[in-house]
Amino acid sequence: MRMLALLFLMAATLGSCNEKQKIPPDVLPPKQMGEVMADVTLAEAWVENYFDKKANGPRDSAIAREVDKVLAIHKVDQAKFRRSFQFYKANPPLFRDLLDSVFHQNQMYQQRIFSSKKPLVPTGGTPPPPGRAVPVK
Repeated sequence: MRMLALLFLMAATLGSCNEKQKIPPDVLPPKQMGEVMADVTLAEAWVENYFDKKANGPRDSAIAREVDKVLAIHKVDQAKFRRSFQFYKANPPLFRDLLDSVFHQNQMYQQRIFSSKKPLVPTGGTPPPPGRAVPVK
């Protein structure tokens, strides 16, 4: 009897974890939040890789400017973005799904960039066989 009660309790607990969390109206929906966060990560990466500290001031200020630009593009104010971020952060299953979405979007973006580049082939011919040096003209 105890085992049956324990199994019932475990099933009820697991069932309650699978219920879908309601998103409040003042929070960005998961799809839109994922798109905004993906662009924010790209903006932060851009600052980290191409920012000239001497010419543009502190790096944190540059990141804040770029994030403000991203929010303006998505027509989201900073307060709503922060509320949304705090909501998702406080709900680990939703936050994990959101971060998975951001990671996937950034991977797709990276694949588009690298697949659009043409292979480096010397002009006037076919690529050399593997393991052979390319003559320099």
